[in-house]
Amino acid sequence: MIGCSYPPTYDDIGADEYIEWCISMDKIFANRFMCARRKVKNAISVLRDSALTWWEALSPSDKPQTWEDM
Repeated sequence: MIGCSYPPTYDDIGADEYIEWCISMDKIFANRFMCARRKVKNAISVLRDSALTWWEALSPSDKPQTWEDM
């Protein structure tokens, strides 16, 4: 997103880091109007390393469709 400062990328470090990452993403989304699927696309764009590998390994039917599902 233009004019947006994302939190550090998420690379599947651990549960605490994931929660902090989710909270940071929620704060970004709270300031912008976007549909639930767009939130997922934006969140996926900052996945790295094992987190990205996990996402890519999911079958289409298993991938979360909304930010709340993620």
